[in-house]
Amino acid sequence: VGAAFLILPAMATSVAIINSVVVALVAASAGMLLMNNIRRWAALVFGVLYILSPLSVKSIQFFMLDQPLTLTVLLAAWIWQRYVDTGKLYWAALYGLMAAAAILIKGNGWLLGLFPLLHITFFRYGHVFRNWRTYFGAVLCLIFVVPWYMITAKISADGFNYSFGVPYMLTSLRENSLIVISELGYLGSVLALLGVIANWSHKELSRASLVRLSLSILTAVLIFQAIVPVDISDRYLMPAMPFCWALVLLGIISLGELAFFQEQRFARIGVQMISLLLLIEAMSIHAWPLIPQLDLRMREVANEIVLRGKGDLQAVLVDASPAGEGAFIAEALVASQGKDLYIVRSSKIMAKSDFMGNSYKLAVESPEVIERMLREMGIGYIVVSRYPDANLFEHNKKLLAYLEGSQTAYKRVRTLPYRHRLGNTTIFKSSVPQQVNLKKIRDMVFSKKTQIL
Repeated sequence: VGAAFLILPAMATSVAIINSVVVALVAASAGMLLMNNIRRWAALVFGVLYILSPLSVKSIQFFMLDQPLTLTVLLAAWIWQRYVDTGKLYWAALYGLMAAAAILIKGNGWLLGLFPLLHITFFRYGHVFRNWRTYFGAVLCLIFVVPWYMITAKISADGFNYSFGVPYMLTSLRENSLIVISELGYLGSVLALLGVIANWSHKELSRASLVRLSLSILTAVLIFQAIVPVDISDRYLMPAMPFCWALVLLGIISLGELAFFQEQRFARIGVQMISLLLLIEAMSIHAWPLIPQLDLRMREVANEIVLRGKGDLQAVLVDASPAGEGAFIAEALVASQGKDLYIVRSSKIMAKSDFMGNSYKLAVESPEVIERMLREMGIGYIVVSRYPDANLFEHNKKLLAYLEGSQTAYKRVRTLPYRHRLGNTTIFKSSVPQQVNLKKIRDMVFSKKTQIL
């Protein structure tokens, strides 16, 4: 993926091309596994279901690491099943390497550490626990992962939006379960449940294994998201979706195998075709409205700031949701061609929290402190993005109150309404010339967080 971005131009079309290829690879890989496990025609059907699913359509519009992670998790799950079946050392080693790759792609990849425990415990694969090769794979994974996390763990925690605890766990499990149902639709959810019930102890071991594998991955994703309070978002469930759609497909097959239809061939085929058509229709209705995606207008904001800067060194503070801040940073990088523009996230310097999102502490108590901080860094522009009912933290409220107060050193120069949702992004410009202080910016953003221990 990184190599593709070096070759292709930095534009939305490049992102769409890369994302489409990754989505196609997920569909093709899962389809091949299904073809080996259940039915040959299942590969084509799965491809249609997965590509038309809302998350797949959404992921084509934005570059996110969730699809590459999904592909890695999918291949790792297949490798794990091979290890469970054979007990061979090379499968254990390969799973460890794939798990390390998933974790280094994105932190959610740690679910591959939880998944084997659930798979072994739920389905009584005690021989896997007793096999020393299992622990060899785990150690191999940690050899690659631990050094990187020793360096980056303290930085990663800044993106956490919630605090660890039972209330968050219950909220996460409830909301993420509803997201899964929403992605599959009511009919898809019922078919997935039928797929589990009908194939749990199926005489074809490949079908029973697929059910157990799929449930273990889905449970691992839900539990991991409940433990780590980074955020509640549909994209974090993407690694589980190929397995959920595999259960839907098993449900469609099982529907045609019910005793009522055994002697009525045409009725059985008719039920399966109607189920497929209803699913495709439901997904199409759900997916196509996602195509005109929410536009925070960050591209226009970045272009305007670069144009106003006239090539001079500029420092910009961005205050938005984690996704909004990330979107502005990406657009600013393209607009400035990586030069003469430094971006500071308000969440990095105006508040602190520990690794699990606990002990949120405001770092700016008054307008005077905010003004001094901005002046010391030499912030020339501030970008603020807001929408109704936003989950604002105290530092977000303090900054906006300062900008709208009578003592502010910044004036509003332009407000751009969101496209396809209520909300707006506003540019504030310093009313006095600012001298960018790169040392101060680096000290405030990275101080103590790049220490290995």
